[in-house]
Amino acid sequence: MTADYALEPVEALDPARTGEVRRIYEDGFAPHLRSGFATLTTEREEGEIALALLQDGQPCGFAMLRPLGHTGWIFLRYFVVSQQRRGQGLGGIMWDQLMAWLQAGGYRLLVWDVEDADEPGTDPGEVHTRQRRVAFYQRHGGRLLPVKGYGNPHGDEWTPMRLMAARVGAAPAPGPSQTPAILAAVYQYRYRLDQSDPRVSATEVTMAVEYELADSVAWIRLNRPQRLNAVVPELVAGLIGAFARAEQDGARAVVLAGRGRAFCSGHDLKEPLPPETVLATRRRVDQIQEVTRAIRRFPGPVIAAVHGYALGAGCEFALGCDLVVAAEDAQFGFPEVSVGLSVTGGISRLLPLLVGPVRAKELLLLGERFGAVRAQEWGLVNQVAPAGEHEQVAAGIAARLRDRPALALALAKQALDRGAESALEEAMATETDFAALTVAPETGKDPGNEPAQ
Repeated sequence: MTADYALEPVEALDPARTGEVRRIYEDGFAPHLRSGFATLTTEREEGEIALALLQDGQPCGFAMLRPLGHTGWIFLRYFVVSQQRRGQGLGGIMWDQLMAWLQAGGYRLLVWDVEDADEPGTDPGEVHTRQRRVAFYQRHGGRLLPVKGYGNPHGDEWTPMRLMAARVGAAPAPGPSQTPAILAAVYQYRYRLDQSDPRVSATEVTMAVEYELADSVAWIRLNRPQRLNAVVPELVAGLIGAFARAEQDGARAVVLAGRGRAFCSGHDLKEPLPPETVLATRRRVDQIQEVTRAIRRFPGPVIAAVHGYALGAGCEFALGCDLVVAAEDAQFGFPEVSVGLSVTGGISRLLPLLVGPVRAKELLLLGERFGAVRAQEWGLVNQVAPAGEHEQVAAGIAARLRDRPALALALAKQALDRGAESALEEAMATETDFAALTVAPETGKDPGNEPAQ
C-alpha cells in the first residue's frame, strides 16, 4: 500500500504530534545550530512558515522557512527528517513535497545554508557528513553559490557556512550575476543584519569567472583558485557569458587565463555529479561544448595564457583557442579515460588536426602529462614563456593583434576555421553521445572520491 505524504502547518497539529515534530527537530540539529522550538512555532516571527511532513497523518519531518522580503525568494531555515527514517528516501520525498508547496505559493527561488566542509579543524567524520549533505542537495537541484566568508550569526558568534540555492519549478536558474542580490537579501531578511555590519562587508562574492576589458582586450580569468580552477557548472556558464560580453563590448581580442596556481585542472571530481538521466547528461555536456563554440564564434583572436595544470577540460579549453602561450611550468594532459569520463570540447576533432591521429590516440588513451616544451614541439603551443610571465607575453600578442584591421583578422580566423567546422560539430555530437554512455549505471564509474582532473 502506498504511503500518503503531505505538508501541514505545525500550528494545525494536535499537542501529541507537535511534540513529535519537536523531537525530530531537536534530534536533527546540534544545540549551536538551533533555536528554541517555541521561537519556530508559537513565537515565530511574522511571515515565517513552519511545516511538518506527515506520513499517513504522523509527523516524520520538519521544515522552517522565512520569505526574503518581496523578492519572490524564500530561505530554508531548517530541513530535517526523523532519524529513525534516514536512509529510506524520506529526505527526497520531503524535498519534492516542499518544492511543490513553494511552486504553488508562487516562489521562484529557495535559498539555504549548510555547514562548510572545508572549515579548518573539522573532524574527518564530520567533513564526510557535511559533504554528503551538500551532495544530497545537489542531487535535488541545489547549487553552491560563489560566496566566501559567509556565516550564520548567533549573537556575537559566527559559524562559517556555505550558501546554496535552487530554482523552484520552471523558474529560471539563478545565474552568477544574481549572487550579490541573493546574499544581500539573506543578510537583510534572514538575519536582520544591516549592510554596514562588518561581518556583512567581510563576505565576498567570488565569481567563478572574472571579466575585465582593458584597451579593447577582454581578459577572462577562471577564478576557483582553491580548486585549481576545476570545472563546475557555474564556471562553464561564466565562460559562456564572458565571451558573449566580450563580443558585446566590441573587444578586439581575448586572453583566457586562470587565477592561482593553475590554468584549469579539469572537471571537479570532489563535487560529484548527482545521478543523471541520459537526457540530463546530454544537456550538461552540450553546455560544456558551448564553451568551444563561444571561443570560435568570437570574431577576434582568442589567446590562452596557460600555467600550472591544463588537464582534461582545461586542456580542451586551451587548445580550443586560436593561439596558446604556455609558461615553462605548464602541464598538459587528458586523464578522462583513467577516471571513466569521455573527452569534450571538440578535442576528438581538434587534437588529430594538431598532432596527427596516431599521437592523438596516444595522448587520449594513455592520459600521460606533458610539459610546455613538448607541447610546443608537437604544435599544441605557439610560444613558451618563462614561469610567471605567460600573461605578460599573451598581453603583448593581444596588443599586436588589437591594432590590426578587425575585419581582416575576423576573416582570416573564419577562413582557417571553416574547413573544420562541419567535422567539428559532428565530433562534438559524438562526444556528447559517448559522455552519456560513461554515466550509464552499467558502464559508468563513480569518480566522486577522485581528485580534480
